[in-house]
Amino acid sequence: MRLAPGAPFGVYVHVPFCLTRCGYCDFNTYTPAELGGSTRTPG
Repeated sequence: MRLAPGAPFGVYVHVPFCLTRCGYCDFNTYTPAELGGSTRTPG
């Protein structure tokens, strides 16, 4: 893929450590509740 010099572009980085699932999430992810773990955050 070639971009014109100076052309804008974007990058999406998914960090799969979500406490809850977003309604639009299409990634193969599991929340702590789905894995049978705690939904509480430490601290």
